Amino acid sequence: MTHSDRTAGKGRFALAFVVVLWYAGSLFLPVFYIEDHSPQYGIQVLMFGWFGLVAGIIGWFANPLFLFGLLLCLFCRFRTVFWLSAVGLLIALTSFSLHTVGYTDEGPETLTGFGAGFYCWLASLVLLTVGSLWLGYVRPRLHRTGES
Repeated sequence: MTHSDRTAGKGRFALAFVVVLWYAGSLFLPVFYIEDHSPQYGIQVLMFGWFGLVAGIIGWFANPLFLFGLLLCLFCRFRTVFWLSAVGLLIALTSFSLHTVGYTDEGPETLTGFGAGFYCWLASLVLLTVGSLWLGYVRPRLHRTGES
C-alpha cells in the first residue's frame, strides 16, 4: 500500500465524519418556515419529503444519491461519489424555487423562508461533492506530479 493509498483511506473517514455531522445536524434544525404554522424540521422533511414528487418537488431526491455516495466514499470510490453528489447537489438546489410546501385542507402551505437545517443539508452535499472531487481527482494528480 502506497502513502497515497493510506492518506486517501484516512481522508475518506474524515470526509464521511464531517459530512455526517452536517447532515445529522440538519435533521434537528428547522428546514422550512411556513406561514401560520410551526417550522418543519429536517427529520420531518426527510421522512415525508418524497411525497413532494406528487407536486413536482424533487429536491428531496438528492437524499438517496447523497446516502449512496456517502456509502461509496467509505470504499474510496471518490470519482463515483463526486458525480453522485454533484447530481444530488443540483437536484437539491431546485429547492430554492419552492414557494409552497405540503398541503392542508385549505390547500398548499406558503413557504416563508429556509431555516438553518436547510443550509446544513446543502452544506453536507457541498462538502461531499468538493471532498470527493479533491480525493478522487485533484489529490491523485498532485501525487503523480510530486507537488504534494
